[in-house]
Amino acid sequence: MENTTGIKGKLNKIISVGKQYIRSLTEKGALHILAGNFATKFVGFFGSIFLSRILTKADLGILSYIENLYGYGFVFVGVGMANALLRFVVLSEEPEKKYAYVRYARRRGLIADLIICAVMIIVNVFYPHKSSYEVARVLLPIMVLALPFQDLLNQAQLNERAMFANKRFAFFSVGSAAAVVLARIIGARAGELKGVVIAILLVNVILGLGLQFLSHGKYFRGLRPGILTREEKHEAAVYSFQYMITNGLWSIFMLMNIYLLGRLLNDPTVVADYKIAYSFPVNISIFSSAIGIFIAPYFVKNENDREWVRKNYFRTIGASFAILGPVCIVMALLARFLISLFGAQYLNVVPLMRVLIIGCFADAALRYPISNILAAMGQVRYNMIVAAVGFSAQTVLNIILIPKMGAYAIALNSIIVQVLMAAALFVIFNKKYGIIRIGR
Repeated sequence: MENTTGIKGKLNKIISVGKQYIRSLTEKGALHILAGNFATKFVGFFGSIFLSRILTKADLGILSYIENLYGYGFVFVGVGMANALLRFVVLSEEPEKKYAYVRYARRRGLIADLIICAVMIIVNVFYPHKSSYEVARVLLPIMVLALPFQDLLNQAQLNERAMFANKRFAFFSVGSAAAVVLARIIGARAGELKGVVIAILLVNVILGLGLQFLSHGKYFRGLRPGILTREEKHEAAVYSFQYMITNGLWSIFMLMNIYLLGRLLNDPTVVADYKIAYSFPVNISIFSSAIGIFIAPYFVKNENDREWVRKNYFRTIGASFAILGPVCIVMALLARFLISLFGAQYLNVVPLMRVLIIGCFADAALRYPISNILAAMGQVRYNMIVAAVGFSAQTVLNIILIPKMGAYAIALNSIIVQVLMAAALFVIFNKKYGIIRIGR
């Protein structure tokens, strides 16, 4: 009887601590960030469905082509200066110094964006578009002009997070996503393909300038920015560049997978199957990125406290598994139903989707938390090195195995590479912060 009472007491204590932890996260805005990320993806996903019902299949294909080319430019947007805000604004104590970093990121980012726009427009003049996509020669330069304003929008959003204004961050994220989707739909109805492209430019101009104005009015109105030393500027610039390279490699991961699949097999139906199978697993990142955005400023604040880092690393991993585990299990169980939303002709990819879920779980629950924490604490170069090695390894494996296994090669290679990358990052992280205390 006493043992039963003792067990019940321990369970009640665990439940009480869990409730208190959840209540604390809610008060700090963690649920706002998660809800904001989910709502942003949700709005974008269903916005794409509506757009596909307005545009012809040909126009939707051309729009995808143009946006894909735009994506290459966006990899280098602002040379990553938006990411510097999430570290250096948090580390700065005085409002004037925070303002100095915001202004430096904005100016340096704008210069880089204008150069990227000029290069893309010039290259577009000489690039040999296929005849079916020749209209991109006119429309791509219009869309490219949105790039600096989208960068301003991202900077304003990340500045809200750096200020620990989680509710405002979530509101800005969801609101801007909804505005972009609505603008695209209105543009499609008003002017079809050309209308969509013009609408994308206009909505980014409004959002980029508007959110910068609101952010400035909230935090920096009437302030004179502090003065950054040459060393401080250099540190922020190097951090941003390394962060950009790391993020860019992840973007290229996706582009290269699909490119090799199409190139090595020369079968468009296989590419279509892969994209449909991957459409739901890729959204597992909604949860991991929400956790990452929430915890990053706290790790920045406490990066010199090894015991705090150790304790909260385990909390982060625990939260990742507790959230992502059930999500992945439910997604795997509902795979057939989810794929059926795209049509019965894609039901053959259900097994592929389940394998892809495993790879996405390995990425989101194992690799990403360590990568995000290292980046937040200024150790981006390790992410960059591991990402480069991982990208090379996966590319080689894909070249060898895709001709034999098709799309399943990408799914299996992703699991192998993500687990190995997570292990490499953990070894680095453990060496620096003593997460596992062997022999103590």
